[in-house]
Amino acid sequence: MLWVMLASYYGGRWSGLMTGLSAAVPRFIGLIVFTFALDFINQFFDSYQVSEGTLATVFLTSLLLPLIGFFAGGRIRRPD
Repeated sequence: MLWVMLASYYGGRWSGLMTGLSAAVPRFIGLIVFTFALDFINQFFDSYQVSEGTLATVFLTSLLLPLIGFFAGGRIRRPD
């Protein structure tokens, strides 16, 4: 989040959007891999569980990173 806000501050909307996307894409990939890995592990062990609320939180925060970067880039007042 800090990098997205800094990119928005110094680079503007498009820089914030691209930084948000570059931060969100690995989180989406990690979430997908984690979901499949957890299903694979649960074939052998029945004790591992992750609540759907946790997965939804990771998904929503990943989705919001590019949006925050884009919208904050147009709203932050930089000193001239």
